Amino acid sequence: MKNLKFSLLIAVVILTLVLCACAPYHHEAHGFNDYKYPGRLNRGVDFNSEFETDEFTGITSLINDYPYADADYWYSYTEDSPYYNILDRGLYYFEYETNEDYQVAKSYCKNSIGYLSDEITEEYNGYLFYDYYAKYQEAYPEQNYDPTKNFPEDFKRVAFNDQRRAIVVFGIYTSDKHNVEISEDVLDWGGFLHKYFFEYYDFGE
Repeated sequence: MKNLKFSLLIAVVILTLVLCACAPYHHEAHGFNDYKYPGRLNRGVDFNSEFETDEFTGITSLINDYPYADADYWYSYTEDSPYYNILDRGLYYFEYETNEDYQVAKSYCKNSIGYLSDEITEEYNGYLFYDYYAKYQEAYPEQNYDPTKNFPEDFKRVAFNDQRRAIVVFGIYTSDKHNVEISEDVLDWGGFLHKYFFEYYDFGE
């Protein structure tokens, strides 16, 4: 009888551990007070995402040094079964009161945020999107690494809308089944934005 009870207890413990291991993990950060702190694996990264989806060169200056009318930051990490099925997203947006403020901030982005492409990669509802990593190889030829080849499973964009005086900076990282989904989703750029980012920022209808 004692052996049976002990076996049942072991079975319950094992089942609990299995269920906990399969349970989805979710973490979300919101607001500039929450945008910068060590990553989930505590490897000393000063951003939420260990995949750099919310890490943009020069973003701190854009937040602190250029006056805006409205701005916000969102970050979301979800991991579910099968193991390591990840959806990792980060987004910043900035909207400006005057065209002068917007143009100054836009010029700063073009010159100081990342390795932005000269060519527009996507257009949607007045937003012009530029690849964040387009000039990375040019900046670091010795690395022989082209991060633009990670598209669409892992990429970053910076968008400008002159009519709305808005700047949006975002990144996304996916794995496993999300890779298959996002490969289909990016074929419809507006649909992609709706699916992955409209809960954080309204790109308009």
